[in-house]
Amino acid sequence: MNTNLTTAQYTTQNNRPAAAWCHVTDHGQPPADTLFSLPEFIRKEVFRELAARLWKGTSGRRQFVERRLSDALNLPADTIVLGDSVVSLVGRLLETLSACVSAAVVVKPSAAVVRALAKDASLAVYEWPLTEEYTYHEALFPELPASAVVVMAAPDPVVGAAIPENTLRRLLERYPENYIVIDESHALAPAENLLAMTRQYANLILVRSLTIAGTTLGYAVAEPALSTALRASLPSFSLNHVSELVLDGLLMAGLRQECLQSQLNLVAQRRNRFYEQLNALLAPTFQVSNTRSNFILISGYDRATYQLLLRVMESLDITIHDLHQAGQVRYTLQLPVRRADENDWLINRLAEAMAPFDMMLFI
Repeated sequence: MNTNLTTAQYTTQNNRPAAAWCHVTDHGQPPADTLFSLPEFIRKEVFRELAARLWKGTSGRRQFVERRLSDALNLPADTIVLGDSVVSLVGRLLETLSACVSAAVVVKPSAAVVRALAKDASLAVYEWPLTEEYTYHEALFPELPASAVVVMAAPDPVVGAAIPENTLRRLLERYPENYIVIDESHALAPAENLLAMTRQYANLILVRSLTIAGTTLGYAVAEPALSTALRASLPSFSLNHVSELVLDGLLMAGLRQECLQSQLNLVAQRRNRFYEQLNALLAPTFQVSNTRSNFILISGYDRATYQLLLRVMESLDITIHDLHQAGQVRYTLQLPVRRADENDWLINRLAEAMAPFDMMLFI
C-alpha cells in the first residue's frame, strides 16, 4: 500500500498514484504596515502567520487552511486536501485515480453526477443498486475489474441511506487494491467513526464540505501519496483572506462535532417522531421510510396512490421533492423535517386532507 514519491509527474507503484510535493517560494515577510481590524476571537499571532502565508501566494494559503483543518481533525496535514467544492474535488479525484484504476462504481439511484464525473475521467461505470428498502446489500455489489473506485454518499442525498460500518469494513478488506470514496457533504455532521477508519484503511477516502463566511469548500482526507497527487492537480486556490480569518477563528474556537451533538440529537428526535406520526397516519396505503438525513420518504405502491399523495401535498402547499418526477425513485416524495410545531401542523392538515378518502380502496 505504501507509495514512493519519485517525480513531479503522476507515477504509479503498487497501483497507487504519486506526485512530488509542490514547494512554495519564500517571498519574505509582508510589509510591517499590513494591518486589518480583527475579530476578538482571532489571536494576533495567528493573524501574523496568516498574513505571511497570504503574502507568499495561493499555494501557501491552501497549506495554511489545510494545516488548520488537520489541527481540528487531529490528522496529519499531508492527508488533507482543500478544494473549492465537493463536486469539483470528486471530479479531480477521479481524474487522479484514473492513472491506476479503470472503472468506477456508483450507487443507484444517486448516480447522475458521479456517473458524469467518472465518464469525464474515462472510467467504465458500474452500478450498485440499493434494495427496495433503500439499504445497502453486498449481494447486489457488481463484479469488478482488477481495479476500481467506489463512490457513495453518507447519507445518500436522494433516499437518505448510509452504508453500515461493518459492511464498509468488509468491502475495504475484500478489495484492498480498490479505493472507496465516501461523500459526507450531505451529512448533518461528519461521522467521527469514518474519520477514525481513514487511519486504518489506506484505500478509504473521505470527502467533506465546510461553509464559512458564505463560501462552501470541499476537502478530502486520503493517504499522503494520493493527497499529494490530488493537490498537484488542483487549480489555484481562490479562498479570500476574510474567509480564511473566519475559518481560523472557528477552528481555534473548537467548533467541532461534539459541540453540535445536542443539536444533532434534537434533529434526529424530531425526524424520528415525524416518521412515527406519518407512518401511523399513512401506512399501509403508503410506504413511509425513515432516513439518516433530515427528510422522510413517502412512496405510493402504484401510480394511483402516488398521484393521490401528490395531489394532497400540492393542495396543502407543502414543499416536497418529487423523486418520481425527477426520475430517481419510483412513486416517491421526499418530505423535509421542520420544527416540531410545524411537523405537528403538517400532520393535522394531512389527516384532514386524507379523511375523505377510503384508504382501504387503495390497498
